Amino acid sequence: MCTTPKPAIQGFLFTKAGPQFLEAARQMDKTDFSVERLQQTGSLGVLQEQPLHFDTSQNAIAIGRLLVKAADNTVFDITAYITPPGLPLKK
Repeated sequence: MCTTPKPAIQGFLFTKAGPQFLEAARQMDKTDFSVERLQQTGSLGVLQEQPLHFDTSQNAIAIGRLLVKAADNTVFDITAYITPPGLPLKK
């Protein structure tokens, strides 16, 4: 079962990344998530992931995740959640 994704570094207001961040993140999450898209354009990088399994025992089920590395190397972790009753409606 896929659990709620954990941020790369917990307890910080923001995270900074190096040049190999997207490849490292891709390897880190491959047991719980499938990588849908990996895009690196100049200093901007985006990793789109989908959970391999939905954890329906939770009140909020992660259905998608974006990791974005901005030009200044800050990292944004954007995760979309859905409630259990809405899961059958997900397309």
